[in-house]
Parts: sequence; C-alpha cells; structure tokens
Amino acid sequence: MDPNAGVRNRKILIIVKLIVALTVMSLVSSALLSYPLKLEGSNSVDHLVFAVGQAKPISIKLNYAHFAPLTNNSKSHQVKVIVLYSVMPSASTINMAQNAMMKVFALNGTLLKTTSFPGGLKINATGGKAQLATTLTDSRIKNITASVMFTDSSKSANFSNPLNIKLNLGQTVQP
Repeated sequence: MDPNAGVRNRKILIIVKLIVALTVMSLVSSALLSYPLKLEGSNSVDHLVFAVGQAKPISIKLNYAHFAPLTNNSKSHQVKVIVLYSVMPSASTINMAQNAMMKVFALNGTLLKTTSFPGGLKINATGGKAQLATTLTDSRIKNITASVMFTDSSKSANFSNPLNIKLNLGQTVQP
C-alpha cells in the first residue's frame, strides 16, 4: 500500500467538495437573478415579464407591448415593445452610438425574427424610451415571447438587463 494514498484521497475529496459547492452557488445565483414579475393591475398570469438583474450600465423596463393583427393585412401580425431605459451615472455608454435588439420567439423557443435600429441608437444621459416593432407574416403563430436588450453598436455586447415579454395574439400589456 502507498502511505500517501490517504493524503491524496483527502485532497481529491476536498477538490470534489469545492466543485460541488461552486456548482450549487452558481445554480442558486442564477435562480435568484432570474425571477418573474407579475404586472401591476393584471389578474391574469398569461403574460409575465422576466427581468434578469445584473449590474449593467443600462436598465430597461416595460412601458408597453402588443401582439396584434395588422389592420390592413389579416395574415400579418405586429409585435411592438416600448421600453423605458435609465443609465447608471458613471456609465461610459452615455451619448455613444448603441443599439437595441428585439428577438421574437415562438412558444417552442424557435427564433422567428430579430429587429434592431439600422442606424443605431443614441443613449441619453437622463434615460428615455425606445420602441421596437416587427411584423410576423405567419398567421398560424398565436403566442410569442419578445426579448429586448440594449447592446453595443455591433450588437455583440449586452449593456442592459434582458426583458422578456410573453404575449398572446390580440394582447396588449401596459404596466
């Protein structure tokens, strides 16, 4: 028998315990950072807004959203989301060209469409409003999730919390 086997086994056990502890901490922090918020004045749980709280230079919250048939084309439906944003006072993103993106997902999680500002978006130091809208041409789609996030101008870095809004066809959300 190896006289050092017990020491090695204890070291391996400590490493395994550390890995398990870090994994549990990661899962718990993920669960705490992603939580559903019921909209004020809403009796229904058909729509939920999920805000993931992380330290980002821009914070966004829902101002208005709808998923509605277009009046001039009954086969097309519009997804529109208006968000209010605020900027951390020390954020280096103020007055820089940024962008905001909205991804629209089907009920099964399939990405249906992505939209953003073609020329970018100028962020005001005092905060403001941003509107994103797109049209879905598949009239069979009745439920979607719109996910909005502020990004850098190349849309590769996230500068805000993500905002996910579940909507049914014909639904308007105004918190």
